[in-house]
Amino acid sequence: TITPTATPTPPGGNIVMEDNFDSQPTGPVVTGSSPYELTGVGGASSLTVQSIAADSAPNALQISAGSGGGAYGYEQQTGSGLTSQTVQFNLMLGSDFVLPSSDYMVLTQLLTSTTSPSPAGKVSLILTGGGGLHLDYFDSLGAQHYLWSGATLSTGGWHTIAVQDTVGAGTGVLNLYVDGIEVAGASAIDTGTQPMTYF
Repeated sequence: TITPTATPTPPGGNIVMEDNFDSQPTGPVVTGSSPYELTGVGGASSLTVQSIAADSAPNALQISAGSGGGAYGYEQQTGSGLTSQTVQFNLMLGSDFVLPSSDYMVLTQLLTSTTSPSPAGKVSLILTGGGGLHLDYFDSLGAQHYLWSGATLSTGGWHTIAVQDTVGAGTGVLNLYVDGIEVAGASAIDTGTQPMTYF
């Protein structure tokens, strides 16, 4: 379930997009404009709806991870975007999942625009080799910063992950929760000035 909300406290707030994939048939991901569908996907051949393992039966989104490249589902907001939002999802790393120590994987991103040449305001949740997590964000001038956590993700079991982002140049807030526990957070930081429109 991916639930960007209008307030920074999961799971409350106004849900603008939510999908548990239970209403979809197994196979290719169904996309569309419904609040219960992703806007689109990238790397569609590596994404499937399946019922083999699900945090809340019957279905889940399965992503086949390979070397390089990417596969993802995205939600494109219309209108003015959101200045305070939570992206929350349940994640299981397969028991055969191995990420070399020199590699990393982007688990989720929040962006102001997909067409802007500047990365200002972009927030990424990064999984490192060894299962560590950190937030990678860009301020209003496009400078990159990191917010580290001591959390690690084990394989073979479900985790609930939430990234909270409040936009502001000097008033911004970022928080990372794993299984309901805050593992990283910072306030009064520069997280950009533009609302988020793409998750």
